[in-house]
Amino acid sequence: MNLSEQSELCDAIRLFLVDSVSKTGGHLASNLGVVELAVALERNLDTSVDRLVWDVGHQAYVHKILTGRGDAFDKLRSMGGLSGFPKTSESVSDAFNTGHSSTSISAAYGMACSRDLLGQSHKVVAVIGDGALTGGMAYEALNDISDYKNQLLIIVNDNGMSISNNKGGLSKSLDKVRVSAGYQRTKIRVKNRLSRNAFGRFVSRVISLTLTAIKRLFIKNQFFESLGIKYVGPIDGHDLDTLNYYIKNALNIQGPVVLHINTIKGLGYQFASEHPDKFHGIGPFDPESGELIRQSSESWSHAAIDCLCMQAEHDPRIVSIVAAMASGTGMNLFADKYPNRFFDAAIAEQHAVTLAAGMAISGLIPFVDIYSTFLQRAYDQILHDVCLQNLHVVFLVDRCGVVGEDGETHQGLFDYSFMRSMPNMTILEPFNRETLEECIRYAACDASGPVAIRFSRGAVPTIEGTCSSINESLCLRNGSDVAICATGSTVIKALNVADLLSEQGISAAVICPITICPVITDGLLGRLNGFRNIATIEASCYDTGFGQALKAYMADVDSSVNVIPFAYPNEPITHGKVSDVDKMYGMSPEAISQRILKEINAS
Repeated sequence: MNLSEQSELCDAIRLFLVDSVSKTGGHLASNLGVVELAVALERNLDTSVDRLVWDVGHQAYVHKILTGRGDAFDKLRSMGGLSGFPKTSESVSDAFNTGHSSTSISAAYGMACSRDLLGQSHKVVAVIGDGALTGGMAYEALNDISDYKNQLLIIVNDNGMSISNNKGGLSKSLDKVRVSAGYQRTKIRVKNRLSRNAFGRFVSRVISLTLTAIKRLFIKNQFFESLGIKYVGPIDGHDLDTLNYYIKNALNIQGPVVLHINTIKGLGYQFASEHPDKFHGIGPFDPESGELIRQSSESWSHAAIDCLCMQAEHDPRIVSIVAAMASGTGMNLFADKYPNRFFDAAIAEQHAVTLAAGMAISGLIPFVDIYSTFLQRAYDQILHDVCLQNLHVVFLVDRCGVVGEDGETHQGLFDYSFMRSMPNMTILEPFNRETLEECIRYAACDASGPVAIRFSRGAVPTIEGTCSSINESLCLRNGSDVAICATGSTVIKALNVADLLSEQGISAAVICPITICPVITDGLLGRLNGFRNIATIEASCYDTGFGQALKAYMADVDSSVNVIPFAYPNEPITHGKVSDVDKMYGMSPEAISQRILKEINAS
């Protein structure tokens, strides 16, 4: 395509994205911002051979369109349809499965090393956003690649964070010369000739020092250069001619190169460019007004922060910490009320947790609000810095259980399993607004060590039931044949199961423990006493979940009790609507009731 045709393609892609995502939901603003970049990359790479790693990956929709998957966008993030992230099993053009931030440089460097050792010649490119550069892993990778000698291109997509700009026309001219093939060949030839004798090596050293001094006069941002990595930019990330020039030439430079581009998140769709946070990840919406089609009731995230704000009003020691997700977690509400007590650690979950540990040991009560899937990035800090010291840090674990359309990399199924094994940890799981309030009150006022409060994505259900203590296990429905022990977001499912069993003549009690670690509490045992069949339903992993722990305990104290755990298998859980995912993995009310009925009849 000529330049005019490429521009027309970019316009068509933007129209297609808005129309398609308005129907399916998904990540819109980030994709609108990289249209020209994706077009320029596909023009200068053969991604069936060359390796292109999109950091996080939620901005890879354009890449998917350009690699033959545009016709499948009507099933984006649906069961059996396109993933919302790069997926190696989906296309040879997807080089690496991404979903979590700050991994692209490490992965790309590994691919480049593999290419070199295997005697291959393809290109390797990582695209990382300015936000992802706040993650510590990216800096570890940058430090490691500083001595690398072969081709590796890192494109920094800067759409918000202030990376200092180069100043003046001379700086831009220098950059354009530095990426040209002729300049690179001449530089290598001169350096080789000068290195033949001592005087030549002295001259080469003087030239190098002089060039460094000149660059410092004109290039304000010396971070990458100080690591020994060539830095070029910033350039306009929406200028196709400029992008093609720089990418084409930068791909032929030996050694790591950082190409810094400036883009506008949401470009081409007014509502997304004016409100990029709202359109980062959005459900189906009206493209004419930009408004969500389905407005839900109060979400778990909003309710949790509302409860936290009520506690913070009475205790100035309470502070909040997020890892770049203030809006997503609802913690922006806390920030508005208590700006001096709100801390955004950026995309650095490890730092966020140890920051909280430092605050807790010094007398504050930090609430750390992080999605379940991202909290696992701070495993060591939770164990080493919080639990081993028995510090009063509260974790608000958002998006627990199956989150649906975002798929494998975002399902919140593992936090309970790894935190349950940690010393001094208490894990709570409310099932309605009233029990949520009690959990947060306890965590703020009564707890003395680490506490995790798990809650799911979506709206808080209107289930009746209050508790005066976290040690209570509430009985929401009486029954005599089987006890269904349900935690958190699975309580509605348990009530539906009880209804289905009632139609078959089975009387099922529904019991809801608030404390799920320690697993065994007097309140729970009192509720379960006398039942020969106990089913557990939870939004975590089968092998290491609440149900298996209860089953092991009952096997020791009364082997005649039949415990039937229901949870998700310890494997990647695919993307799709939660109801479809539940059907696939035997977690729908119908599948659960049928198995319980079979177990009862067999006992």
